[in-house]
Amino acid sequence: MIPRRYDRNIASLGMEGQERLFLPFKSVRHVLVAGCGGLGGGVVEILARAGVGTLTLVDGDVFSESNLNRQLLAKEDNFGRLKAEAAEARVKEINGHVNVWAVPHMLTEDNCQSLLAGVDLAIDALDSNLARAILYKGCKEAKVPVIHGALGGMIGQVGRYRPWEKTHFDVFEGSLPDAGIEEAAGTPSFTPYVIGALEAAEAIKYLAKVEEIRWGTLTLVDLAIMSMETLEL
Repeated sequence: MIPRRYDRNIASLGMEGQERLFLPFKSVRHVLVAGCGGLGGGVVEILARAGVGTLTLVDGDVFSESNLNRQLLAKEDNFGRLKAEAAEARVKEINGHVNVWAVPHMLTEDNCQSLLAGVDLAIDALDSNLARAILYKGCKEAKVPVIHGALGGMIGQVGRYRPWEKTHFDVFEGSLPDAGIEEAAGTPSFTPYVIGALEAAEAIKYLAKVEEIRWGTLTLVDLAIMSMETLEL
């Protein structure tokens, strides 16, 4: 029996699609979210409300005052709190059906493979290309697909990758710096929510099996001029 909280989902995803997210005997339902800040906080919120059955939330960072303008989980009274633990608490507040585990550590080569065990999809909500490289290497070895997100200023991007095939790292051939343009361009309050919502949408479509995912593509979003373009890698 599907709870009525998912009625509006079912109208779009169908009963079988919602069951794939919610019921434990369905195959695709465990998501690892790497990064629980600006992008990840919004992604976690949407996945929990959608009813994705199992979430593993990875982030070793803590909240600070500079996070308040854009990070959903940042509050004036939680400076110094671990982001992964705050994300876990938020999931439990809004959906008790979801199995959720906080991993209050940075993603490393030592822990990546164990964290990916049993995972069906990884969400890249990271702000470091070095950490992304670790995640993608682990996902390549474990054959776990990745939904990628990144942003800076009013510009963002969303990728759909099978790392054993191709990612944007293969296109740029190691020329990417560790950090993107976020520090120089800033991050207005709205950009993380748009990019995070697009990441979550791709994840839910994949998990519910309601739409074909265009693997090996990267969507560029410019909110200054309200444009969106999808490129084949």
